[in-house]
Amino acid sequence: MTELNLKSEKIAIIAGSGKLPQLIIDELTKQKVPFIILAVYENADEKLLGTHKYYRITPGQVKPILKIMSDEKVTSVVFAGYIKRPGFLSLKLDSIGLSVMARIAASKIQGDNSVLSIIAKFFEEHGLKVISPNSILPSLLTPSGILGKIKPDQDDFKDIEIGKTVLAKLSDMDIGQAVIVENSYVLGIEAAEGTDKLTMRCADLKRETMRKGILVKMKKITQDKRLDLPTIGTNTVDYVYKANLRGIAVNAHSSIIINLPEVITLADKYGIFVIGVSE
Repeated sequence: MTELNLKSEKIAIIAGSGKLPQLIIDELTKQKVPFIILAVYENADEKLLGTHKYYRITPGQVKPILKIMSDEKVTSVVFAGYIKRPGFLSLKLDSIGLSVMARIAASKIQGDNSVLSIIAKFFEEHGLKVISPNSILPSLLTPSGILGKIKPDQDDFKDIEIGKTVLAKLSDMDIGQAVIVENSYVLGIEAAEGTDKLTMRCADLKRETMRKGILVKMKKITQDKRLDLPTIGTNTVDYVYKANLRGIAVNAHSSIIINLPEVITLADKYGIFVIGVSE
């Protein structure tokens, strides 16, 4: 793969919620790479906008987005942050939005990876590069191995392997990226609710009163690595601690950790392990 020369690009950040859009904005500002923000309605944090050039965009209204890209001479697009998938009936589709929705409806599986891949292909057909957040900020990618002071034990490694196996089998169905396993028993699988709500839900399903159970997050086998990689941050660590779980296993080199030093510090404080594992 040819290395991306950011200085030759003008980037549109399609910004959802969470801390990732701000990290991308800060890095592009630091590197003096020109960019604009496309703030997704009811998703993007208003604090992001500040003094930066931004446009508010609405899912389904595709003509204005393409016009913005053309007028601003955008060359590349990066998706950053969580975007809630709107209900079909709530979408206000223009004619181009209808054609994109028809592609999505025609796909056999309509999980997040499938939907995002169709949207990415649409942008590419209009001459835009779709790039990954980690091509801008390589330090986002999860390193391999134990990342803090706390180490998993043999039972933990067994639960991690079970979680990896479950997620691998679910990949073809494009159902979520996370599972929680306790003593070889699957407590829950991530669906539309997201990882934090999965963790909260599983807190009441635990069989052990002691700190036990692992949150496992892996990318789907067929996943486009530019889009929606499994992501954790300090919020994830907080939820895992509150759910009385033992640790977090994430896909090494194929997942994102927001503010790795902060995540490690908090996990060590709580007595929770974080580990980057192979597929």
